[in-house]
Amino acid sequence: MTKSAKINLILLFSILCNILVFSTTFYDAHKLKQEQATLSQIITDNTELLIKLHELERTVGYSGYIHHFKNYVIRRDHQYFHDAKESYVKAQRLMREIREMSNESDVVQNLALLEATLNEYNFNLETHFSLPEQLTVDELDRLVKVDDTLAANAVNNIVEKVLPKIRQSNSTFLNRIETQLFYSYLTSAMICLVIIIFTGLVIWHINKLNQSVGKFGKLFDASPDGIIHADNSGKVLAANHAAQTLFGYSSSEFSNKFIEDLMARELKETHQGYRQEFTKKTQSKNMLDRRNVYGIDKQKQRIPLQIAIGSFLENDEYQSVSILRDMREIAGLNQELNFLSSIINGLSSYVVIINEQGEVITANYDLQNDVNEQSVELANTQAWQRDPTTKKQLQSAIEKVKSTGIEQRFDSQIWVDEQFFKVDVVVANLDTQSETASNIICSAHDISERKYFEQQLLENEERFKLVVNHVSEGIILLNKQGRIEWLNAKAIAMLSPFTQGLSPCNFIDVFTEKDQQEIATIINDLTTQNPTSEPFQALLALDNESLPVEVCITRYADNMEINYLATVSDVSELLAANDRLSKMLEEKSILLNEIHHRVKNNLQVITSLLKLQQQHVPESAANELLACQQRIRSVALVHQLLYEQENSSKINFVEYTAKLAQLILLDGINHAPYKVELKLPSQAIYLPISIMVPIGFVINEVLTNIQKHAFPEGAEKGLITIFAEEVGEGLDLSIKDNGVGFDIEQFNSASSLGHTLIGLFTKQANGTIKVESELGKYSHFQFHFDISYAK
Repeated sequence: MTKSAKINLILLFSILCNILVFSTTFYDAHKLKQEQATLSQIITDNTELLIKLHELERTVGYSGYIHHFKNYVIRRDHQYFHDAKESYVKAQRLMREIREMSNESDVVQNLALLEATLNEYNFNLETHFSLPEQLTVDELDRLVKVDDTLAANAVNNIVEKVLPKIRQSNSTFLNRIETQLFYSYLTSAMICLVIIIFTGLVIWHINKLNQSVGKFGKLFDASPDGIIHADNSGKVLAANHAAQTLFGYSSSEFSNKFIEDLMARELKETHQGYRQEFTKKTQSKNMLDRRNVYGIDKQKQRIPLQIAIGSFLENDEYQSVSILRDMREIAGLNQELNFLSSIINGLSSYVVIINEQGEVITANYDLQNDVNEQSVELANTQAWQRDPTTKKQLQSAIEKVKSTGIEQRFDSQIWVDEQFFKVDVVVANLDTQSETASNIICSAHDISERKYFEQQLLENEERFKLVVNHVSEGIILLNKQGRIEWLNAKAIAMLSPFTQGLSPCNFIDVFTEKDQQEIATIINDLTTQNPTSEPFQALLALDNESLPVEVCITRYADNMEINYLATVSDVSELLAANDRLSKMLEEKSILLNEIHHRVKNNLQVITSLLKLQQQHVPESAANELLACQQRIRSVALVHQLLYEQENSSKINFVEYTAKLAQLILLDGINHAPYKVELKLPSQAIYLPISIMVPIGFVINEVLTNIQKHAFPEGAEKGLITIFAEEVGEGLDLSIKDNGVGFDIEQFNSASSLGHTLIGLFTKQANGTIKVESELGKYSHFQFHFDISYAK
């Protein structure tokens, strides 16, 4: 018989013995449980009986019924009577319960004696309750006195009878349980002896087997790398502790897994064919050169692995063993290193990291061309050695960081890309937890551009100061409270009486009392939406005089603090010049009015001469002279209106048109064959002479033409309508009559002086004309003049 068969047979006998031990133990435990239940019930009943006896004794004794009975007799308090009755009822109930629990004759007889005594007491109590209260205590005591000796003996007899029987029953059942336990122990010991013998045999044979596989098992579980043993189908047969830790599966969970279940998804499909091909013969392969080999753990996380595999023949079947090494820590270190390198290389500064010996550990891209060897002292790299001062500063800073651990910083220059750069150098300890430096980082940030802009800023600041101090206006900065914080040179000169003190004064105090309240109101009214005031004039209160100035105040925020900027301009010369100009304009206005008056008079003289001449010429010539008179009067009316009004440069078109129409059509005619209707704007329209004179000529010629030809003798009295309206940047003028009208073609081809003058003066006034007429009905002249340039 082989060792394996012997072990199997011994194991079979051991299993049978275990089943026998289990059955016997279960039977003994069941019997013991029954005995314990019976004993527990007996103990419970006996305990309840003792409790009830004790309670009965208390209920009847001097703390119960008898106590209440005696107190009632002595004190005659009805409360004691009711308490005694309650104790009597309770004693009756307890005696009934004791009879039900114990049917022994001695107990029953003693309970009967006790009950008879209680009944006698109760009878006397009720009798005493019905007696008059005038009886003395001694009389009442004689009436209710009862001999309770028998009752007391009866209670003692019951206790003496019950206690020994309770002890006896408890002792009997305890002996039965001890006997049962003894036999149970004896049986179990005999069976255990047999089990020990068979177990010893099994252990002896197993130790024999372990001698041949013990070393392998120790190596299997002690391996720091994961080892997985699988059969030809890829099912896992065994996995050591490292493999269980690596993948997160227990040994039992591994037994239900296949090799492909532990691999990344992209490898599963191809690996099964590869594994079947690999396990056709005994061989091994190191896969250290394999990249991107990943396993999948229980939490579905990818694990980077290095794998070595081998196949061998076992029981006519090729099986495989795989050795797995966890590469997560190495991958994490590589990732951190790459991340650190990317950070260093992404910095705009020149960065070098050195160790205690001054050897360069790494440098970013900007210096790698200068630091080709890892074991090169930082001070000897080209970036730092060109400038002796920089080299000396750097060596000193490194020594200080090594000795004190305190960061060192200085401005210097380094040589990069064939030129010097101004840099801000920082030398610091990488290990901030250590007081002395182990690894040191040196960074040099290019500040050439910053230095350039700082210089430009200084120059611009000087230019700004120069410009501000040479402007013709005073510039004053005020704080939130309105106190002067800063003044330019012009403001200092203007406010010299107020700026000689050491403390700044209030801005409004430099003005006269009349202006101070107005300026304070203006400052308070400034908001973020309306930060700048309109320029206003005020008077500076100087020592012996007041200086007129123009002030503009702007509200602004400086570092979230509200401030004010005030510009102050000296307008004394400007006001003096304005006075001079006003006087000159007044003189000019008087002169122009005189000129217009003289021109109007001269034109009036010419008109009078023409009127005198009209009397000595033929009728045809007289009509022409009359037309000339009317044209001259239209011009004279312009000059008349100019000297009659304050404005000597523009004429009110509405007033001029109304007077001109009256002058031509109605003046001196009491029975004119027509009626004049004026429809002019209600508001004045002022036009310069340059456009008013040609428009006046146009109106004169049209009205003269209507007066001569529209209403012949014998015709009905007609209507002449003059309409004017300002439309946008233009002026519409309409003159219409309901006279005999005229032929349009004949009018367009006419070459008379009046027709020619209408066209010329319309064009001169930058206008257009439209003429409509129908014989026997009406004529209509429509003009549009562009007066935008005149405005």
